[in-house]
Amino acid sequence: MEHVITGDGADEVLPQLNSINLESCSKLTCFYEGSSTLSLPSLKEITVANCTAMVTFVSGSSKEKDNVNTSDGGGSQERHDIPVQPFFSDKLEGFNLQSLELSGNINIQQIWHNRVPEMSSLVRNLKVCIVRGCGSLKYLLTSSMVKSLVNLEGLLVENCKMMEGVIVPEEGFAEEVTTQKIFFPNLEALVLGDLPKLTRFCSGNYIQFPCLTRLLIRECPLLKAFTSSPVIGDIVVSTEKAENTCTPPLFDAKVAVPVLETLVIDHMESLDKLWHNQLDAESFCKLKDLHVIGCKTLESIFPFSMLERLQRLKRLVIRKCDSLEEIFEPEGHIASYSQALVASQPTLVEAETKLVLPTLVELWLESLPKLKGFAIQYTLNVHL
Repeated sequence: MEHVITGDGADEVLPQLNSINLESCSKLTCFYEGSSTLSLPSLKEITVANCTAMVTFVSGSSKEKDNVNTSDGGGSQERHDIPVQPFFSDKLEGFNLQSLELSGNINIQQIWHNRVPEMSSLVRNLKVCIVRGCGSLKYLLTSSMVKSLVNLEGLLVENCKMMEGVIVPEEGFAEEVTTQKIFFPNLEALVLGDLPKLTRFCSGNYIQFPCLTRLLIRECPLLKAFTSSPVIGDIVVSTEKAENTCTPPLFDAKVAVPVLETLVIDHMESLDKLWHNQLDAESFCKLKDLHVIGCKTLESIFPFSMLERLQRLKRLVIRKCDSLEEIFEPEGHIASYSQALVASQPTLVEAETKLVLPTLVELWLESLPKLKGFAIQYTLNVHL
């Protein structure tokens, strides 16, 4: 079976269909094939798993595809100029999709059509998006597409071997990303795992997650910064001051997570630093549960400036970090910040010699061969 439904020339409407589950259909190339539009006004769930030949949900008719194949003058000629076919095309309408799961070696290179107005109507009610095992997919969303995901609550992206960024700029508009803001108003959980080519979540943007409570990043060996400078051709657009040439931290002031409670950083082998000394004002202040596992190049976990944000931390797990020497950075790394504290907030001067973690009830340190101490230059005060 190569397709489930074939169109006969008239627009197709399936008014009662609310769920589609396609699994292990090795010859299936699409759900619908035809020259007309497919309308699914009641559809809420789509699950596609292990359909290795499937490249699109709605495909043109055989005649249309033959015209594409011969438009370059012959089928034997390499077809480098043929645009990528999106999984969801502009022939699909009348959507009320709430849950989307694509998994198991689906041969897709692009999920959404570039025509944002048409796609916006399809995803405005989407709550859960799971993309797993799509080996040809280089990105998930464009920055314009994000604006339509106002109801998204859960996003999981795993085992996509070619993915370089989750959100990328619109083609031809990379120079504008430094002024754009990315906003996920209702996202509560974000999982990124086993993405060997991922270098950033998004490019050069200020990104806000006002409802995000759980963030897990696992086995993304090239990821060093959650947001990074965009690339235009071979030129990297700098979003930092010229003098700041050090390796960027995973999180900086461009990432806003005011209600984050659980953070898991697992086997990020190239990660040099977790937090910048300067962060968004409210970010990480509600952090309760932190796991850092298998980060071989980390030398410390927290900058001193993080201390006042950790007053709700209950559980701290640090394991298998081969280069870790201290949990808190040595004073030499934060001298300028300490001087600023003395001048502007005298009540916090004591924190330079005494670390207070009033709510910490569980501390797990394991396989840290270079660890010299929790914080050599400070006295630790916890309530275990």
